[in-house]
Amino acid sequence: MSRQLSQKFALFSLFLSMAVTASGGQLKVATVDVTKLVNEFHETKAVVAEERVDLEDLQKADGGRVAVMQGVMKELQKLQNEFNDPSLSPDIQVEVEKLQKLQNEFNDPSLSQAKRESIATEAKAAEMELARLRESIATKAKAVEAELARLKKDREEVLNRRRSELNQKMRGLIADIRSKVMVAVNAHAATLDVDYVFDESGLTTSGVPFLVYVRNRIDLTDAVLEKLNKDAPPAPPTDKPGSDPTK
Repeated sequence: MSRQLSQKFALFSLFLSMAVTASGGQLKVATVDVTKLVNEFHETKAVVAEERVDLEDLQKADGGRVAVMQGVMKELQKLQNEFNDPSLSPDIQVEVEKLQKLQNEFNDPSLSQAKRESIATEAKAAEMELARLRESIATKAKAVEAELARLKKDREEVLNRRRSELNQKMRGLIADIRSKVMVAVNAHAATLDVDYVFDESGLTTSGVPFLVYVRNRIDLTDAVLEKLNKDAPPAPPTDKPGSDPTK
């Protein structure tokens, strides 16, 4: 046992001994499982169901953003393929074929000098057009890459923001539930002849149960849980196997 934990148990024992002395040796202790109360409280179940719906909505919205990103990625892949393989771009293919034809004509030894110069001029123009088309594809690909990066960044920001909002919402709801549970525990304990109520689900900072053993303890958990759930809405009916829910 660690020194810090030993000190805590020593202080706790001293506290109990002082309490027993002050009460003339008739100390009555009750326990309650706060974790069970919180988890089985009908409002907790409603909050968990609400969180599930929120997460499903978040996933659905994110699915739409992912679909858009996939479309952009497909467009980017198409442009990259066209840039690397001229046969995939009709415009580039036209210029490549035109340039090959001009080069073949240029190599014809029967051509006059004037015709050869004319073909060379056309070939140069075709080369420039081919370079322009490739540059155009590269420019489009660069713009699509930037759009994809923006979509990824926006998606990450939206997910982080919505998750943070949902976590904050859940923390607030659970905190309210814990407060209601503690009010119910105190109200019930006030009707009994007990001096102290301890949370049997509580742990020390070392992960050891804070309350190890209490002789003749009174467990309030079930009674408090019944009071907490006395106004719980009725559970939705479950469909029997083979039944038609539309009838």
